[in-house]
Amino acid sequence: MTFLFRAAFWFAVVGAFLPRDIVLDEDRASAPVERTAAIDASSAMAELCRSKQAVCDAGEEIAGVAKLAGRYAAEKAVKALTETQ
Repeated sequence: MTFLFRAAFWFAVVGAFLPRDIVLDEDRASAPVERTAAIDASSAMAELCRSKQAVCDAGEEIAGVAKLAGRYAAEKAVKALTETQ
């Protein structure tokens, strides 16, 4: 079960940074290798979400928690930096 949560978390993290636009096959030939890899990963992620919606839902929940934790950590860091100055 822990594996599923970890997998969902990392899929959500990767999915958050992937481009949302759709690239047609003729545009794919001119796209850089990194972008093509990101598009392939996005397609795989979309297929996973279609077949296993619970994994994507869990990933969204985990991403939300990670976002809150990151925001809290950033606020603490800013506070610590301003207090030391």
